[in-house]
Amino acid sequence: MAKGDHTALKMLVAVLVSIIAWAYVVYNHNPMTNIRYTNVPVRVVGEDALADRGYGVKGISYDEIYVILNQKRVDCGRISSSNISVTADVSEAVEGDNGISLDITGPDGTQVVESETHSITVQVEEAETMSAEVYVLYADAADEGVEPLVTKKSVNKATIVGAGSSLDSVDKVVAYINSSETAAGPRSYTRDLVAIDANGKPVSHAIIYPEKLDFNAEQGYIETVKLNVNVVDRSNDGYERTYEAPDTVTVKGSKSSLEGLSSIETDLVDITYLYEDAEIELSYDLPEGIYLTNDFQPQVVSVKVTEKKKEEPEKTDDGN
Repeated sequence: MAKGDHTALKMLVAVLVSIIAWAYVVYNHNPMTNIRYTNVPVRVVGEDALADRGYGVKGISYDEIYVILNQKRVDCGRISSSNISVTADVSEAVEGDNGISLDITGPDGTQVVESETHSITVQVEEAETMSAEVYVLYADAADEGVEPLVTKKSVNKATIVGAGSSLDSVDKVVAYINSSETAAGPRSYTRDLVAIDANGKPVSHAIIYPEKLDFNAEQGYIETVKLNVNVVDRSNDGYERTYEAPDTVTVKGSKSSLEGLSSIETDLVDITYLYEDAEIELSYDLPEGIYLTNDFQPQVVSVKVTEKKKEEPEKTDDGN
């Protein structure tokens, strides 16, 4: 080996020894460090008790804060913002603005040395109540043309309690499952209920009763079939009644229940006694195992009513 090669090797060994020595000193003689975590969510607790007293949370001054933890250097890789708990207990809050202290804790072996704030302002107002349909949806991006086929639910509607501003944005109440769970066939589930807005985002500070949904579900397949609208007009009066109706409907079912399904019948629509234009919402005679889809929009028969022209009597030769 050349003399230059020996020198380079010695330098490399020296660098490695220095790194090892530095790491030993840092992790043994100075093992603690301060780490700043951003976007730590503020969780509001005690809203059930608040609702029992007839109040709801309208808003909070901080949805998330930063927190600085003193922790072991070796734990830096395993701790994230999700491991830090920041809670505000509103169970004893009153109507109006409330200053609520935050309870901030990190994982075992850490200590909170600083936070963006130690308290938040919670706006409280009288609670309102509403009822909403309960749906089961896929949480993941399922294949197009499939959605959960729910054959049994513990409740069809849920009660939501909260500030009016929160309830105004509620579109529906849902329980989420993954499409992979239903692909293997029907199963029983218990899931938390969540209030969501029209964009599918969770609505904050909406208290739902019951909190959970028990249901049976399997993978459902979506299909559009012919719709036979049964309209009857028994009138024999001075009015003419004409109508327009949809000719298809989108439904869902298991593969076996959809086999051979070519059309759906509506319940009878009686327009005999209509004397002005109207829209009549359709109801359906669904075969066993066939259901309307989650995003089903009501269909209507549009009826137009016109008075018939009266025929004038023919004049005689004498002018009468």
